[in-house]
Amino acid sequence: MTANNDPYIEIRPYNDEEIPAALDRLIKDDEFISAILNHRFANKAAWFKTLMSPIIRVYLKAKWSKLDSVEAIQLEVKK
Repeated sequence: MTANNDPYIEIRPYNDEEIPAALDRLIKDDEFISAILNHRFANKAAWFKTLMSPIIRVYLKAKWSKLDSVEAIQLEVKK
């Protein structure tokens, strides 16, 4: 079965070489950042979450910059 005909292509696991791009997409995803802010700062005002959004992006970019494999991500999540 070729990749084009694979019905599971959208839900397959990531390969190591795809990790940096996937993490970059997450950091740029407004909905993802909003979910983090709403979970972590549920009781804070909307202006505070707006202010924190770019800070969270910088923090995640720095924290995830060394994650370059599926194993590295799994070990980070395990912590």
